[in-house]
Amino acid sequence: MSFLFFVVRRLALLAPTLFGVSVIGFLLAYLLPGNPALVKAGPMATPQYVAEMKHKMGLDQPVYVQYKRYVTGLLHGDLGESSSTGRPVLVDFMQRLPATLELTVASLLLALLLGVPMGVLCAILLLAGNMVLPWIPVLILLIAIEAVFVFGCALVLSVCNVYFRDMTYLWGIVSQLWFFATPIIYPATLLPASLQWLPRINPMYAFVSAFRDVLYDLRFPTALTWGKMGLSVIVTPSVGSWIFSRLSPRFAEEL
Repeated sequence: MSFLFFVVRRLALLAPTLFGVSVIGFLLAYLLPGNPALVKAGPMATPQYVAEMKHKMGLDQPVYVQYKRYVTGLLHGDLGESSSTGRPVLVDFMQRLPATLELTVASLLLALLLGVPMGVLCAILLLAGNMVLPWIPVLILLIAIEAVFVFGCALVLSVCNVYFRDMTYLWGIVSQLWFFATPIIYPATLLPASLQWLPRINPMYAFVSAFRDVLYDLRFPTALTWGKMGLSVIVTPSVGSWIFSRLSPRFAEEL
């Protein structure tokens, strides 16, 4: 009986929750600076044409009328028209959905491949009496450093995904090859001696070595490993920020 009451109470809260989300989403879009009519009309449009476009888009109507039209469109599956492409938002959304799902599944698999073994390893080390706890601050520092490196890579990939969006599948393949070329679940010494230099040119090799030193061997990473990670953290975000700042103003035009 208590479970049934819990379900009924949750269902009763669903309607006001959805209403609140719709109001917040509408107000955020309404209060944002800028004029959607001007964006759709173009920078060279005359004030008269912008006013006509504003009337056509219903932006000159009262707020409650705009909100009513917004909710009615949501209920009928009409998400409006994109101001950048001029096509229905639902069409653009369905066109980009496969790439989004691919990235989501890839990131989920990566999280599982890394998170589950590391969780099991920490549990085994704790049960076996291994003193891994004093190394947690070093582990947190390594995670923060790697996050900065990943941020720089993400800036570059975001630019590539806009300017080379026809080759989105290629970036998924490259990221998967990069993952399997990183000695995470296997040591580099398993490779033939003539090929052991290959994974060492991978920027992720220094991070993997540092994590292995801290979690497996309970020792501080070497100075060379810290140097490689430091160089990656300096170069990658700098290059990524430079590329993103130069090319991001043209994102709307490219899309």
